[in-house]
Amino acid sequence: MRTSSRGDLRRSVADAATYSVMVGMGEAYLPAFALAAGLGGISSGMVATVPMLLGAFLQLAAPRLVARCGSHRRWVVGCAICQSCSLLLLPLALYDGSVAFWVIYGAATLYWATCLATGPAWNTWIESVVPRRLRPRYFGRRSRIAHACVLFGFLAGGLGLQFGKSLGWALPAFVALFCIAAAFRFTSAWYLSLIREPHAGRLQDRRLSWSEVAARTRGAQSGRLLAFLFAMQVAVQMSGPYFVPYMLSELHFSYLQFATLIALAFAGKFVALPIMGRVAERVGPHTLLVYCGLGVVPLAACWLVSDQFYYLAALQFVAGAVWAGYELAMLLMFFEAIPTEERTSLLTVYNLGNSAAMAIGTLLGAGVLVMLGAHREGYLVAFWLSSALRLLPLILLRRIRDTGPEPIVAATGTVAVRASAGSIEVPIMATLDGEKGPTAQSISPRLVRSA
Repeated sequence: MRTSSRGDLRRSVADAATYSVMVGMGEAYLPAFALAAGLGGISSGMVATVPMLLGAFLQLAAPRLVARCGSHRRWVVGCAICQSCSLLLLPLALYDGSVAFWVIYGAATLYWATCLATGPAWNTWIESVVPRRLRPRYFGRRSRIAHACVLFGFLAGGLGLQFGKSLGWALPAFVALFCIAAAFRFTSAWYLSLIREPHAGRLQDRRLSWSEVAARTRGAQSGRLLAFLFAMQVAVQMSGPYFVPYMLSELHFSYLQFATLIALAFAGKFVALPIMGRVAERVGPHTLLVYCGLGVVPLAACWLVSDQFYYLAALQFVAGAVWAGYELAMLLMFFEAIPTEERTSLLTVYNLGNSAAMAIGTLLGAGVLVMLGAHREGYLVAFWLSSALRLLPLILLRRIRDTGPEPIVAATGTVAVRASAGSIEVPIMATLDGEKGPTAQSISPRLVRSA
């Protein structure tokens, strides 16, 4: 391998590490910051999903703008810099309480617009940088490093906030946290700018029209999977964004306890992922999806059983393991079918649909809290209703066929840390083109790497 190629691979790992620390320290603590800045439990919960939907609408222009830039690298680096700047806007919310809501939601919208607009272009770019024969081992190692950095960033953030609160400087601690996170994202952008772009000026992305997107999914396997995924997302997000205000405002957990609970879900997910891969190889992705889909159903309602920290710690670890199987099965059955030249366009539309489902669920949960009050009983009712609604999407699984495992490696990357599921993961599409036969298009659970 040429020296320049080795250097690009090292820089990509450095980008993943610095970006992942930013994810752990930055956006993960945005709902907690909104709560500390004076927003209520409903507003602080909605900040985790509503700006994501607004950002998803903004990123619809990404394929056209990438083509106008003429370079995936220029687009990705520019988005990374803007994402870093969005974190630096957050402290402005503390200078005038009357505009705190708009500053926080505006900064979060910019954050998610640049985050979602970066992903598809980065996936296309990285395929031209990493040789196909190296992708399985390389992305497996890169992903493990990235996830360790997410966990480090999140726990370091929790310790920093707890220390700041003990000194009576809780809000200055948030400011410091976001500034450090922004510095890591700036560093990530610098590493990205040093990675070569072999196909600069020769973009091959194909922009799909809305009618073409509909044709890809109407009545097809992918369409039924999308319907199931979005329906389940609505039910899950009815409770998911409100675990943070429930833990901090109603259970009065410290920032360190809060960070520990979410870190346990994150750890449970990636401890279980290799095991879930072996299970999927034996029983098939569809069966794994059915079992883990059933396992996802009671998770929110289990918060009604006890509010003891050690019980919730065990619950979070188990929840992470269940979500690992659920997300792996969805990855195995869905993302394999996207042609390389259509990924930037199709994944952009997928981001919008997924974000819309999350926002709808969040608004349903907010409706429950408005009617019953944003207090302990209101939160618990929202959790119970969320679990009940998760049963309905399982009906759709009867019409979904099992794709069956094939030999290829898949990896994912973390874009957000969440109390309800440990993290939000996106696939690294380059690993869907690993070493395989010339016509194979599937993903093997046996070779899946934790990401």
